[in-house]
Amino acid sequence: AVVSTQSTGIDSAVGLYKCHNSGGNQNWIVANSKSAKTLTQGEMCLTVKDNSVVMKFCAQGNMHQQFELDEINQTFYNDYNNVCLNVINFKSRAVGVGSCNPSHGTRWVINKV
Repeated sequence: AVVSTQSTGIDSAVGLYKCHNSGGNQNWIVANSKSAKTLTQGEMCLTVKDNSVVMKFCAQGNMHQQFELDEINQTFYNDYNNVCLNVINFKSRAVGVGSCNPSHGTRWVINKV
C-alpha cells in the first residue's frame, strides 16, 4: 500500500491505497533541507491537524508541515507536535499522527522514482 491523497484541494484527506505506479496523487516530494522538511504534492503540503493529516497550501515556517525523516527508524517525525506519521486504522486505511515508538508505530519505505 502507498500513501495517497483522496482528493485535491485544501483539507483533503490522506489514506492508504494500492500502488498504481502512475504517480499523481501517490507521488510525493520529500523536501529535506535546513529550511524546509516537508512532504509535498505540487503546492500542497502534508499538514498535522489534530490527530489527522490533511493537505494544505505550503506555508514557509508552518510547523505543522515540518516532518523529519528518521531513516534508521523509518519514521516521519513532526517535532512541533511531537508526533509521527502513522497508519491510524488499517481497516479504514486512515493515515494520521500518533506515537513515535518504533515498535508500535508505522515504518515508511521511500522509493525514489
